[in-house]
Amino acid sequence: VASTTRSPAVVQLSSKAPILVMSVMRVGWGKYKLRVFDRIDYLDSGDREADHVRIMTRVNEAYAKAILEYPEQWFWGSRRFYNRPPGEQEGADALPPTAAAKS
Repeated sequence: VASTTRSPAVVQLSSKAPILVMSVMRVGWGKYKLRVFDRIDYLDSGDREADHVRIMTRVNEAYAKAILEYPEQWFWGSRRFYNRPPGEQEGADALPPTAAAKS
């Protein structure tokens, strides 16, 4: 789990504009491909916290697809990956537990 900002959700809920989650990937020398991974249309359920979670979950899932498609084109040194979920303990290798170890 990585930290994430709520900014896209906050902006969408105040502007009612759709969110396009997209990425530009290098596919050759001077050649790029723009790909839209998700379009998130405005929907206000009346529960602001739930709306933030719903929107940001979709944003992060779309970016996960982009990262899996071209992982070598993403910068992994971001501080957002240094935060641990509450109660999570690192393993002997200083890494988070794997999904199998969490079950």
